Amino acid sequence: MRYIATRENVERLPDSRPPTKKQVELVQKLTRDFPASRKSDTYSRYIMSPTRASASAYISSTLEANWNAAQHSDVYMKYIATRPRVEKLGTHGLFGDEDDVDLNTAITEMETVTGNVWTHIISLKREDAERLGYDNASTWRNLLRAHRNDIAEAMRIAPGDFRWYAAFHATHTST
Repeated sequence: MRYIATRENVERLPDSRPPTKKQVELVQKLTRDFPASRKSDTYSRYIMSPTRASASAYISSTLEANWNAAQHSDVYMKYIATRPRVEKLGTHGLFGDEDDVDLNTAITEMETVTGNVWTHIISLKREDAERLGYDNASTWRNLLRAHRNDIAEAMRIAPGDFRWYAAFHATHTST
């Protein structure tokens, strides 16, 4: 995660807008639930410069560092479904095998799963996404649906047991 976020030639989001109300609430909850996260560099950057970008960085790094505890909470699923820049397909941005994903049902399913929960980030450069036609939620959903069994097989999950949810986050950047 750190490599992807900081590697050479990565395009950084110069987003100096203040954090959203949901981000502020989630930062407060995460600092209560994971007090050690207050010692992190991402939290220090958020405190020094509370922006959407610094809030997003803190939230992402804290959830990643505390995934074992966070995966049993509705916090993570709600965040990826409603965070800034998510392309909404109704009231939220979550999609999967079904056309209309019920966010509460997906959260309940994630909270009650007894096996592994895998998290993957698939990212393309803006120009590649546009060139290949993967620059919106609908085309990503169709691509993932078309390859769901391949993905399940790669993770050694029987296709009938494979459940997945995703959200499309468009980032328009400038250098």
